[in-house]
Amino acid sequence: YKLGNATFVAQGGMTDANITDVFASRKSKSFTVGALYSLSKRTNLFGGYQHVNVIDKNSVIDRDRDTWTVGMRHLF
Repeated sequence: YKLGNATFVAQGGMTDANITDVFASRKSKSFTVGALYSLSKRTNLFGGYQHVNVIDKNSVIDRDRDTWTVGMRHLF
């Protein structure tokens, strides 16, 4: 979605990693949101967040993860 100099993005997804053993399958669900802000034609600021929820019935360890990213990009 574009609003002035800003562009907003969203994404969601699912994976299913089946191993030959039915009890060893692993699934994950994720969503991502981000934004770009144009400072000029060649320079923009960006930021985003991603959350991944891993569903593994055989593991007692929580493998969920959150990722944040921020930065500046300039095209030469």
